[in-house]
Amino acid sequence: NCRLAYCGARCQRRHWKSGGHRDRCDDVRRIGLDQYVANAQANAARERAVATYVAEAATAACGFCGKGGQLLRACDGCEAGAGFFHLECLAAYAATVAARDGARSERFQPWFACRACGDDFRGVGRLAVAREAWRVYN
Repeated sequence: NCRLAYCGARCQRRHWKSGGHRDRCDDVRRIGLDQYVANAQANAARERAVATYVAEAATAACGFCGKGGQLLRACDGCEAGAGFFHLECLAAYAATVAARDGARSERFQPWFACRACGDDFRGVGRLAVAREAWRVYN
């Protein structure tokens, strides 16, 4: 049985006729509805955050790996050109901290504050980081 939720019968019929339902339903069956929603919202938040900082990030590098690409910024405390990162790099760093700190609350610190300047994350970057944490820990 399909558990994919629609806003109404009209949207459901349109989606079924467009051919997208089977792919989406297969994904939901494979990973579960909660994880599917977490992935979709994390991807949307990431795209918005990356688009917000695309001009600033053009010459910046990730604070973790040193490479460019789809960077986002979540703090205002770092100097211009600093404080950028890939969400994948932040997630890897957070996993390292969690493995080191175990059940202590400090293991979640990488998801809330900038490693470079210590400022709390803000704005669209904060939302992207929160959605990524939800995706990882869902």
